[in-house]
Parts: sequence; structure tokens; C-alpha cells
Amino acid sequence: MTISKVIKQKRIEKQLTQEDIAEMLLVSKKTISNWENGRTIPDTENLIQFAKLFDLSLDNILLGEEKIMVKNHTKTLILLFHFVIFLSLVFTLIQSGFFYFSHSIATWLLIFFLSLLLIINTLIIIFNKHRNLFLHSI
Repeated sequence: MTISKVIKQKRIEKQLTQEDIAEMLLVSKKTISNWENGRTIPDTENLIQFAKLFDLSLDNILLGEEKIMVKNHTKTLILLFHFVIFLSLVFTLIQSGFFYFSHSIATWLLIFFLSLLLIINTLIIIFNKHRNLFLHSI
């Protein structure tokens, strides 16, 4: 969860207005609005005061961002790995002369289903990545 979402969620949970938080932190209502909309982020002092106000640890607020970035980075690496595996499979089949010889239907079905599984898995990852990006933008 992003810092902006944490700020908004905690404010709503405590049934406070942006103006209430602004008064508590000695900042303007516009500043709180900018934080909640992700246009700006609180400076260190305000972040510490916000964490105290809502009984949060700075680790949870700050590392939440990092976990999201690591998760997205991992998905990108998995997609890259799938692409490399697929290309390796194709180049291995071409180099071995696989397409020049006749093979049983079982061999062709095995190659087809392995390729299909790899493509479906990649599409699921891409779909989930775009769905998560869409959900985060709401």
C-alpha cells in the first residue's frame, strides 16, 4: 500500500477530515490533500508525527512501498524468464533439426502442451500485473 493510501485510509478509519489532520500536524488542508492523492509525500518530520498520531510504525509505512516494488520487479523477472525459456525451446528444436524428421503424435502433443502452458502462465502474469495496476489507480 502506498503512503498516500495509508494516510487516507487511516484518516477515514478515525473519521477525521483532511482539515482535522492538517490542524493536528500544523500543515494546510491542501498539503493533506496532496499527500492523499500522491502528488507529494510528507517530509520526515510530518511522517513521524503522522505515525505517532495513528500509532503506526515508520517501517510499516515505508516498507509497504518497497514490498510493492519488489513484487512488481519479481513479476517482470518471471516474464523475462518465461520469454527466455520459450526462445530456448524454439532454438533448441531448430538446431536439433527436430522439424526435419517425422515424430510421433505424442511428441508433437507434448511440445504443444508445454508451449501452451508457458504461454498461458505468461498471459496470467501479464493480466494480473495490469489488473493490479488498474486496481491501484482507482
